[in-house]
Amino acid sequence: MAIRPARPEDAADLARVLVEARRSAYRGFVPVAILDEMEVPQRKVRWRLELQQKSAETIVMELEGRIHGFVTVWRCPDEDVSAEEDVGGIRRLYVAPGQWRGGIGASLSRHGEHVLHERGYRRALLWVLAANEPARRFYEAMGYRLDGTSRMHGGGIPLEVLRYAKDLG
Repeated sequence: MAIRPARPEDAADLARVLVEARRSAYRGFVPVAILDEMEVPQRKVRWRLELQQKSAETIVMELEGRIHGFVTVWRCPDEDVSAEEDVGGIRRLYVAPGQWRGGIGASLSRHGEHVLHERGYRRALLWVLAANEPARRFYEAMGYRLDGTSRMHGGGIPLEVLRYAKDLG
């Protein structure tokens, strides 16, 4: 497996992994109708734009020309974090469902943290759906801790999200 920066031509694979992972991971606490509305072609267009704009940095895990997971990192945009603070964020971390529990997520998380640290960030924040217990356990195993901040995430239905933090040293 190879870890490398995402390229605009990866947009379809990134969209596929995102849609498949969300549909599997969020089933049970996100309405099926919303999950079924997620479509790869729509997401592909969004990915291509994001990768061209370079507002965030996405790293992929690839094997034999196929992307099995990715992590997106950026400067933390949270309103309670000042622009002068050295706080980065993990915006997204998704692994194709058939690859779960195989170490890809942990490798991508560590790589994302390394990229943030190289960019001068000393702390990383990320948001997780409160109801997504497997993801919460994963991030806790990776050394992230709840920082006491929560909010309601919109997008058509109210879902509570919790913020996790980790010192990158």
